[in-house]
Amino acid sequence: MYRYALALLLLSSLIAVPVGLSAQSRQELKVHISFGHASAKSSPFFVRLVPSRGLSVDKQSEWSGSAGKEHVESQAYTVTYPAAEITPIQDMHVIWSDLIAHSDADTVHRLAQDPAWRVDSRKITFELNPEGTRGFSLTIDQLLQSKSFWIPSLDLYVSTGDDPASFADTQRQLSPYAGMRILDQVQKAPEASYDSFKLKWADMGNPAYAHPVQEGPGHIIGLTWDSTLAKFGVDRGAGVWNDYGNPDQFRFWFEFANLAEGITPYWKSQTLENGLPIVTTVLERDGVRYEVEQFAYPLNGPSEQRQGDLPMVLLQRVRMTDISGQARVVPVTMVHERDLPAQDDPGITAERQDGQLLLEENARRSVLLAIRPEDASLTWAGVQERGQKEKRVDVTLSVSLPARGTREFFLALPSPAVSAEGRAALGHLDYASARADSRVLVFVSGTRRAIRCSGAGRQ
Repeated sequence: MYRYALALLLLSSLIAVPVGLSAQSRQELKVHISFGHASAKSSPFFVRLVPSRGLSVDKQSEWSGSAGKEHVESQAYTVTYPAAEITPIQDMHVIWSDLIAHSDADTVHRLAQDPAWRVDSRKITFELNPEGTRGFSLTIDQLLQSKSFWIPSLDLYVSTGDDPASFADTQRQLSPYAGMRILDQVQKAPEASYDSFKLKWADMGNPAYAHPVQEGPGHIIGLTWDSTLAKFGVDRGAGVWNDYGNPDQFRFWFEFANLAEGITPYWKSQTLENGLPIVTTVLERDGVRYEVEQFAYPLNGPSEQRQGDLPMVLLQRVRMTDISGQARVVPVTMVHERDLPAQDDPGITAERQDGQLLLEENARRSVLLAIRPEDASLTWAGVQERGQKEKRVDVTLSVSLPARGTREFFLALPSPAVSAEGRAALGHLDYASARADSRVLVFVSGTRRAIRCSGAGRQ
């Protein structure tokens, strides 16, 4: 039943394995393309076939016209290609292995025929506009194995061989699957309710939940700017972790929300501000309500260009409210660890500047953490643990908290550490102004096990 099955093109990050091509054995394949089978109105089309290295196509020029409204245009090409032995991928990621092991038979068959599984460097690119920015590619293996391809969104049908399957034959083969696409189901089904959504997923957002193979802190929310490598992962206790892809390796956490000690009895919520990636984590402990607000912002302000090396700062506000009815001094301890270059002096120094305390590494005087304590007194010390490679510094603020009153302080965690040239920019960052900038964005919400993440588009 799969002879004329619809071949789905999957995007994959799997690494391609080179295919051994035989220059001595060359074969030909007829490829038939047609437009206009299903469109209710006539529309212009453009197509140009671009073969990969070692392949050739008999028609080099583009083909254009109009089709649809019961008018079908078709054209046949002859593709010459070298023979090759296609073998399954040899370095498939275990995430794909887990997916396949827990899929139904049809999904397993489809994935096992995908070009990410059967890697073939011989491909034909179907360019659908003169600029070459619209289109898709099919490998020779796909063309030989699946033989027919129907792409409804393009009203484009591709078939192969001297006696290709007709469009009507392929539609009959696909008829048992009519209306089963996710897009079809979404159009017909009612909007999912929040309760129905919760029934389908484990409560990963609850700090009491632990995935069976969880690594690190578990569920995190990632914050950054468009396309940058410097990403901040915020865990359920407002602790901060670098993304795996960030060369700057660091950690930061508050002792009142230390995941290692357990925060389930104290944790109240973690939310986004009106859908924007401004993360607020709330805990109540020892008669104090802690609200930690965090978001990412470029050190030098918004950039009009996409830059992978854009220096970033995680801006944080800690708001403390007494709920016990007793005035007191509350100590708040924060811990920061960072992997410094081996040749650097591991010592930490501090400098007060413009109302901030700047914690710096000795060798280059690069700023690791900036704290604006407001009226709180502050102490700090370097900490060394057995086997520890990262440089650690513990900071304690003593906050005078009136009965039923509120106090707050601010922090700036840069990535990478801020050099001497960037100190002025760090000092001029205004929390309220940066918070009001709607171009702040979130890039992923998931588990630490899967935080090998990429950037997201600007919102």
